[in-house]
Amino acid sequence: EEGLLWFGHVGPHYAPIGFISAANMEFALNEYNLRLLDTCRIANLECFDLSAVIRKDVSVFYDDVHLNENGARNVADALSGYLLGKPPFLSPDN
Repeated sequence: EEGLLWFGHVGPHYAPIGFISAANMEFALNEYNLRLLDTCRIANLECFDLSAVIRKDVSVFYDDVHLNENGARNVADALSGYLLGKPPFLSPDN
């Protein structure tokens, strides 16, 4: 899976001098996600944490940032399930 990583280069993308580790990249992305969720909470904005429900492996991604077909289907299912459970889509009878 690490061979599929495209990003995380140090230096210019056309002549990188190195790459951060996959573990460090995961840590950075998790921290970014936590700050985004905190910002939504503080600003009282609705936010759906997709990271909490989508796997982070080659069954979903074809590299470190792009979804494959199965990943796109998983995102659509998760997001539509979330939205359909909220007004105005959720009927008062439910």
